[in-house]
Amino acid sequence: MIFAEQSINELSVVDLMNKNFTTITPADTFKKIINIYKQYKIDVIPVVDEETHLIGVFPRGKLYNALLDGKSLNDPCADYVVLSPTTIQSELNYNDITLSGR
Repeated sequence: MIFAEQSINELSVVDLMNKNFTTITPADTFKKIINIYKQYKIDVIPVVDEETHLIGVFPRGKLYNALLDGKSLNDPCADYVVLSPTTIQSELNYNDITLSGR
């Protein structure tokens, strides 16, 4: 296994990233989002446009906010999408990322 052979500082983003996920669009409903959270066991869902370009993310906390605001499960999630998320290059390693954030 790769983790036993390398220290965490040498692992790349690709080695560490979750590859088991799906995406949503701003038009998707809260019901669809709940089903995605249930199926994929993730905390943030990437949000893409019609050309599948990343435009934002939908954190789990935004779902709670929407429901507490009285939104219906059939309402679109657009108003709760976090636009322009921070991204990192996949070839960077863990040490590069943690040092740049200090």
